[in-house]
This record gives sequence, C-alpha cells and structure tokens, in this order.
Amino acid sequence: MPTSIWGVAFYVFALFPGVAFVFAREGHHASSKRSAFRETASVVFVSAVCDAVVALVVVAIALSVPEIANTITAMLDGDLSWARSNFGWALVLALLALAAATFLGFFLGSKWAHDHGMKLLWSAAIPRDVSAWQKVLYPDERVEVKVGLTLKSGAWVSGTLWDFDNDADNSPHRTITLSGDLSARSSGSEEPVPLSETDWVVVEAGDIELLQASYYEPAEEGDLGTRDAGRPKSRRWKRIALAALVVGAAAGLVAVLSPSPSVWIRLATVVALAASVLFGIFAARGRA
Repeated sequence: MPTSIWGVAFYVFALFPGVAFVFAREGHHASSKRSAFRETASVVFVSAVCDAVVALVVVAIALSVPEIANTITAMLDGDLSWARSNFGWALVLALLALAAATFLGFFLGSKWAHDHGMKLLWSAAIPRDVSAWQKVLYPDERVEVKVGLTLKSGAWVSGTLWDFDNDADNSPHRTITLSGDLSARSSGSEEPVPLSETDWVVVEAGDIELLQASYYEPAEEGDLGTRDAGRPKSRRWKRIALAALVVGAAAGLVAVLSPSPSVWIRLATVVALAASVLFGIFAARGRA
C-alpha cells in the first residue's frame, strides 16, 4: 500500500489506461449494469496490460543504451538523485509514459479495435452487454438501416436510422432517432405522408408496438448512411498528435543522455506534450 503522496499519485495515474478503455468502449458498445468488482477488475486488468507494454518499450530502449539502463537501475534502487537534479525532464518523461499508456488503453477500447479482434477476446459463453436493439439496428455488416415503427396509438412512422440508445438494460425510455426519407401515417389513415419539412423524428420505446428494420447497401461507396453523417471523416489531426508524441518521447530519451539538451530537443518535447493534451481534449469530447 502507498505510504506517501507520491505513492498514491503513482497508483492513481497507473489506472488511467483502464479508465480510458472503459470510456472508449462505452461510446460504441452497449453497456449493462455491472458489479463494482467487475468494473474494478476491468480497469485494473487493462491498466496492467497497458503499463506493462510501455514498461517493455522502456526496457528495450534501456538494454540498447547503457546510460539509460544505469539511470533506471539507480532509480529502482531508490537513488533519485538524477530525478532531483533533472526534475523538469523527469516530469516530461513521466507524462509521456502516462500519455502513451492512456492512449493505448483508449485505443484498445475504440470501435476499430473492437471490430478487429478485441470483441473475440472479450466474448464469453454467456453473452454480456447484449441488446436485441443493437443486434437488429447495428448489424455487423456496414449497411444502411431503414426502420418502420408502428406506435401503440395506431400511427406509423418510418425513416433512415440515425442513432438509438444502445443501453443493454431494457427501458421504456429508450429512444430511437430517425433522419432521412421520413414518412408517417396517422391512426386511421391508409396512405403515408412524406415528412419533407421534418429533419428528425425521436420516438420512445414505450410508445412502440412493432419495430421493423430493413438493410440496404450504401448509395455510394464509403457512405454508411445518415448514421455517420456529421462525424469527422479525417483522422489527420490524430496522426499528427501521435507523431508528435513519438518525436517527443525520442527527444526525451536523448535528453537523458545529454547534460545540456539542445533547443530542438526541448521544442520537440513541448510539441509532444501539447499534442497529447489536445488529443485528450478531443477524446473527452467524443471526437476521437
């Protein structure tokens, strides 16, 4: 157990990757209510994996550079003289390691990682986080989903799926949002009327008597329908941030070997830290 403020800070920061993983995964995957033990186990397990990966990278670099290996060995033995005399650079390297581990946790929880192997790792014989709505409205195929809703009032409405509340716990307050090709028929009418002046239709699950879904290929290649409309298409800013982090990490390691780091090394490290902060802000706002 930690006995100092620095020990507490170390344990808290070491769990950042697991927290980032949970936040990223909940953004695209249905989440049911879990016990406190399961939530804690997920955070601790993912954090341990991400921290171990970063530690292995540091060890690999240290094995190839004896000066770095000697410095790290001395610090592990309790000799913090280098960190005290180079506090600024020690802080920079610690923040870079924290940013790398946190980004790895966020990446492992992303939809891309889920679709390219993580879902096989997390699958179990007893399905978890399963919602019938998600199975029907978010199929594995990259298709456009057309939805028809028969309401308890007798009215009928249809349109292209935009989004829905994918909570795995059924609730009468779950909502579904339609946008595009909207049409409706009031109770007692026979012919549907196009809703040409309406952009959005939001319906609660408690008002739905029957839900019908049809799948269509996107009209154009790369178009996934209105569900992805408005989402950022370019990931160039993310690549720039990652490149800056790599450059900054390399600059920081070079700085360890240099008693007087050059202006370019300092500039590269500052750029990397700024990029990591911006990436964290965009990720927190759901744009990553």
